[in-house]
Amino acid sequence: MRDVKILPPEDEPKAQLHKPSASAAGVKGIQVALQHLSNEFGLWKGVSLMNRINKQHGIDCPGCAWPDPQSRSVFGEYCENGAKAIAEEATNNQCDQDFFKNHSVEEMSRWTDYRIGKSG
Repeated sequence: MRDVKILPPEDEPKAQLHKPSASAAGVKGIQVALQHLSNEFGLWKGVSLMNRINKQHGIDCPGCAWPDPQSRSVFGEYCENGAKAIAEEATNNQCDQDFFKNHSVEEMSRWTDYRIGKSG
């Protein structure tokens, strides 16, 4: 069992309340999302895909279950995790026969979601 330090009430940090942001992603989130897209299948294909996410007549993000808004943003509504989910779904990596010869279903059942997703 880990030692947990319990602070007396007067030493606990006070909660900070503030008005929530109008958007969820900042510059860093956009950079990381673009990096994931670029690594999986190229920047231009990634930007093209992200331009269709959560838009009228587009595709729903596979990374979440947000309800469709009444009005859509020109930029769409997605987050860094949505970009990662799209990158994983549309990756150029593919599993071939050798992959399945080398890895049993039983073995893969113990893999993390991350490893499975990166396998193709």
